[in-house]
Amino acid sequence: MSLCNLGDEALTQLAQRAHRLESLCIPMCSGITDISFRVLLSRHHHTLTCLDITGCYHISASAISQISLCPALTSNPHIHTLSLSHLTMVTDNVLERISNTLLSLHVLDLSGCIKVTSMGMSHLVKQPLRALDLGSTAVSFRGCCAIANYLASSLRQVSFNFCSDINDECVRKIVQKCKKLERISVFGCSYIRNFEVFARINPGLVLEF
Repeated sequence: MSLCNLGDEALTQLAQRAHRLESLCIPMCSGITDISFRVLLSRHHHTLTCLDITGCYHISASAISQISLCPALTSNPHIHTLSLSHLTMVTDNVLERISNTLLSLHVLDLSGCIKVTSMGMSHLVKQPLRALDLGSTAVSFRGCCAIANYLASSLRQVSFNFCSDINDECVRKIVQKCKKLERISVFGCSYIRNFEVFARINPGLVLEF
């Protein structure tokens, strides 16, 4: 279900009336706050598989962390797609709490989460991530090393668009280690120049720049 211009009252009613909510996409709904978001989690944490709260900037870090506190998720981690894009309250600590519990994440969008750093990447060790968007975050070489080590067997797509600290060495590390990588996006990364080298390492790789 995808909604726009949604407020607390509408989301609360939806959460209370829906019998089984599996997918919820509410990007840029600035009217959503912790009040309705906590109601949503309390009633549907056991069925949600896809959650997109891109740009819902009135949801606090503590409420987002509550995703990891839902009892059912500990033994039944259903959520495989999670978008926290452009939520500036998302930090490495929030990422740690979420990653420790949501053990079936395949798609994670952290683009625009400017407080997410390389340290946060070390928390992805338990994740079978296939697609990871880190555009406009503070991830650097250290974070790329963590990605290359922890996601080597699963990662297929990664985006570093407009990450100011990403350079050739960062990309080379990931391309060499992540053998299943199909696509990498580096728009706005001015320190990346050796595209031919990446193509030789992985001839089938799609480079977006």
